[in-house]
Amino acid sequence: MNSRKKTPFSSLENRMRVPRDRRAAGKDTGSLWRRIPGLGAGLIVVAALGLVAWSFVPGFAAREAQPERAQKTRSKSVAQRQQPRSTPPDTTYLAALMDAATTGGADVLSTGDSYDDFPSVAEASDGTVYVAYAAYYDKHDQIRLHRRFSNGVWSTRTHVPLVQARPDIWMPQIAVDAKDRVWVIWSEQVGAGDPRSAPQPGNWDLYARAYIDGRWGPLVRLTNDPKPDINHHVFTDRGRNIHVVWQAHPNNNGDIQYCRFDGERWSKPLIITSDAASDWYPRGAVDRQGVVWIAFDSYRNGDYDVFLTSVTGTKIGDVIPIATSKYYEAHATVACTPDGRVWVAWEQGGYNWGKDQGYWLRREKRNRGTALGSARSVRVACYFNRKVWAGPDASEAFPVGARGRATASAELASGPDGRLWLRLRQMIRARQRRRSRKAWTEQVTWLTPQGWAPAVTLPASAGRISVFSRIHPAADGSLLVAYSCDARAVENYHRPIHDNVLFRRIDKPADEVGLPELRAYEPPEGPANIPPWNAKTEAERVTAIRSHRVTIAGVEHRIVRGDLHRHTELSWDVGPGNDGSYLDFYRYMIDVAAMDFGAITDHQGGGHYAYWWWLTEKSADLYYLPPRFVPLYGYERSAKFPNGHRNIFHAYRGVPVFPFQITLDQSGVFPGIGSGALVENDTKLLYQYLHGTGGIAISHTSGTSTMGTDWRDNDPVIEPVVEIYQGCRNSYETLGGPRVHSQDAPPQRAPGGFQKAGLVWNAYAKGYRLGTIASSDHGSTHISYALVYTPKADRQAILDSIRKRHTYGATDNLIVTFEANGHFMGDEFATSELPTLKLEATGTGKIAQIDLIRNNEYIYTAKPNKRRISLKYTDMKPVKGTSWYYFRLVQEDGEVAWCSPVWVNRE
Repeated sequence: MNSRKKTPFSSLENRMRVPRDRRAAGKDTGSLWRRIPGLGAGLIVVAALGLVAWSFVPGFAAREAQPERAQKTRSKSVAQRQQPRSTPPDTTYLAALMDAATTGGADVLSTGDSYDDFPSVAEASDGTVYVAYAAYYDKHDQIRLHRRFSNGVWSTRTHVPLVQARPDIWMPQIAVDAKDRVWVIWSEQVGAGDPRSAPQPGNWDLYARAYIDGRWGPLVRLTNDPKPDINHHVFTDRGRNIHVVWQAHPNNNGDIQYCRFDGERWSKPLIITSDAASDWYPRGAVDRQGVVWIAFDSYRNGDYDVFLTSVTGTKIGDVIPIATSKYYEAHATVACTPDGRVWVAWEQGGYNWGKDQGYWLRREKRNRGTALGSARSVRVACYFNRKVWAGPDASEAFPVGARGRATASAELASGPDGRLWLRLRQMIRARQRRRSRKAWTEQVTWLTPQGWAPAVTLPASAGRISVFSRIHPAADGSLLVAYSCDARAVENYHRPIHDNVLFRRIDKPADEVGLPELRAYEPPEGPANIPPWNAKTEAERVTAIRSHRVTIAGVEHRIVRGDLHRHTELSWDVGPGNDGSYLDFYRYMIDVAAMDFGAITDHQGGGHYAYWWWLTEKSADLYYLPPRFVPLYGYERSAKFPNGHRNIFHAYRGVPVFPFQITLDQSGVFPGIGSGALVENDTKLLYQYLHGTGGIAISHTSGTSTMGTDWRDNDPVIEPVVEIYQGCRNSYETLGGPRVHSQDAPPQRAPGGFQKAGLVWNAYAKGYRLGTIASSDHGSTHISYALVYTPKADRQAILDSIRKRHTYGATDNLIVTFEANGHFMGDEFATSELPTLKLEATGTGKIAQIDLIRNNEYIYTAKPNKRRISLKYTDMKPVKGTSWYYFRLVQEDGEVAWCSPVWVNRE
C-alpha cells in the first residue's frame, strides 16, 4: 500500500474546480476524482495540489501479485511531461489518473485539453510503438499520433492532416508497413451542409495517410460510395501488407467490403457480402498461407449470428456459420494461430434479443424477448479441419466470485510465438444510494494448455461498454494495449469525468504456449418456455405497413414507424446495464425492430457531458440511411412532477442541450439526469428556446407522480403530440383504458407512481391539441411504436408531419387510417356539416373492439372480431363549438392502437 499520508477528502473540496461541462455532469463536489477503478484491488485516489489519498476496495484485483511494468523505472506519460508541476485546475483529475495508471504500469497519453477515445496501436520493425486516437476538441474531431521512444518516453503528439478543417471522424486506426511507414486509416464525414441553412447530410468514406520520414504523405481516398463506409478494421500480415475490412451500405444494407495495400498501391474495394440483410462490424486476420479471414455478424437469419469467410487474392470463400443460435451473437473478432486454427470470439446475449418485452407483458407473463443490455458473455471457438470447435470458457480467467459478471467487446490477437491473446471488457458494479451503478473495465488474458490465464485488469480502465480498445502482439512476445477510460469514480460509477487514452505493455507471459483439449462446438439451447421468434411473419407485416399509401391534401403519404424514447449506456440511471450501448441502438432499430426513424434520448444528452452528446449526434449521422432508417437528434429532459419529463428533437445537428433552470435555493452540483428544483417558468423557457431552434418537445409518463405533469403548460407549436403509452410502463390515456394503471390499485404500485391529473384526457379537456404516439423508454423493446404519415422519409419531413399530428401510437404493426370530412387525423377544421368519421385498419391479429371517443366520452363501440375493418360513422348529434374525436382499437391478443384526434369546430 502507498505510504503517503492520507488527506481528508473534505480538505480538498475548495481546491478543486471542475470545467463547465464536467461540473454540469453532476459530480459530487466532495467526492470528485477520488477513485480510479481497475487498479490493483480497486485503487481509490484523490489528488489535488500534489496530495493523494489511497485506499482499497475488494473485488477488483488485477490478478497480478506485482505489476511487472511497475517494478521497472516508470516512463513519464505525456500528461506528466506536458503539465506544469502545479496541475491547472481544469486538469486536476489528471494527477489522480496518472498516479493510478502509472502505478499499474500504464502511461497516460492524454493531456486534458480534449476528450480522447478510440485508440489504436502498432509497432515498427525496430520496436518503436505508435498510438493514434480520436480527440474531440473545440466542437470537432482530431486524430492525434504519438511515438514511444526506446527509453520509454512518449513524443509530443502530432495531428494527422484530415480532409476538412473541422471534421467528423470515426475510428482512426494505424498500421506499419514493410518500409516502416506509419499509416493512419479513418472514416470521415465530408460534404455536410450548414446545420441551419442547408442541413444536408455528408458522406462517410475511408481515407488513409502515411507518416514517412518526418512528413505526412498524400491523402488517399479508399472508398467513394455515397452511403456510409464505417466500422473498419485494419490489420497486417507477416509481410506487413495492410488489410482493411469495413461495413459499407451501398443499398442501405450493411455489407462487408475489403481492400489491401501491398506496399505500392491500395486496391479497389472488393465486395465480400451483399446479402439483403445487414452484416455488421467485420474483423480480419491473415494466416501463415496469406489467406485473409473475416469474421462478422449478420441478421440474415432473423437474429444476430456470427459468420466467417475468407479471401485468397480476389477469390472469396464460402460463408461459414460459427454461432447461429436464437441467442444474440454479435461483435465478432478473429485471429489465426500458426497451427492453422482460425479463432473467433463474440458476444453472446439474450434469447430473442430486442423482441417483445416490457412492463405489461412481464406482468402478464408474456415476455418473448430480452432487453438490449441483457446479460452477455464472451464466447470463443476455432475453425479447424472444416469444423467448429469450442474454446475454453473465458469466464474462467476471473476469480470464482467474478465469473458471473457480464463480459463483452472482445478482441483476439495471435503473437509471433503463436500465443493467443484475448482482450475483453467486464462489467463491474458499485452500490450507491441504494442503487447498483455499473461500469466496464478492460481485461486481458491469454491461452495456455490449462485454459485461459488469470486475467490482467488494466489500470484506470473503467468506462463505457462501447470502448474500442486495441491490442497488438509485439515482436518480443509482450502485448501492446491502447485503451481509453473516462476517469469515473467508484462513488459515481455511472458518471464520466473526462475521456483519456492510455497505453500499457503486458510482459511476455512465462506460461507455455499451447492448447487445452477442445470439443466440438454446440450451440446453446433456448429456454423451454419461450418459442423462437417468427421472423418471416414479422417481415411480412413490416412490408405491408411500409407499402401502405394514403393521399393527404393531394400529396401521397406513407407510414414511417419509429421509436422516440430509447435510452442507452449514456443514461446514468439505468443505461450502463439494461439499455445496451449507444451503437447497438442502431442495429436494434434497423434490423430487430425494422424501424424507419428514431432517436437516442438519453437524459440531458448523456448527463450534460459534452463528449457523450457529441457521440450521440455523430452516431445519428453515421447511420443516416434514408429511406431505410432516419435518425433524429434527441435527448430527454427529465423535469420532475409537476413540470414533467419531455423528449426533445431536432432535424439538424449542433443544438446545445437546454439546461435545467434551477432555483437559487439549491446548492451542490448541477444535475445531470433530472431535477425538481426548477424555476416556476422552466417549461415556458424551454418552449421559448425551441421556438428559436426549430425543435419539438414530447411529454411522456404524464400520469406518473414522479415524472408526470398536471398539464400546467402547453405550446401547440412546440408540443404537438404526447407519448400516450410507453413499453417500459403504462398507458396514460384515461382511467379504465387499455394498459392504464387500475384506479383500484395503490398509486405506488404503478411504475413511476400514479396521479390522475396527468392523464391525457385531462389535457384534452383543457383544450390542448395533442396527437398521439407510443415509444419505449428504458429496457422495453418491440412493443411501442410512433407511427407517422409523411410525404418523405427525411428528418425535416418527419418532424413536420409530427407537428401536423399526422400520427398514431400502437403496440404492434397495425395499419390505421382515420379521416373526418376529408381531413386527416391530427387536423383541426371548421364545418357546418355533420362530422363523418372514417376508419380503416389492418391488424396483426383480430381486432376485438373499436371505441370512438368524442370530448372524452364514448359515443360508439364496435366489436368486429376480424383483422381488416372499414368503418364509417356520422355523428348525428354533434356538440356545438369545438369537439375532438378519435378512435382506439384493441385486438383480441391485447395489442392496441390510439389514433390522433381530429378537432371539429361546428359553425
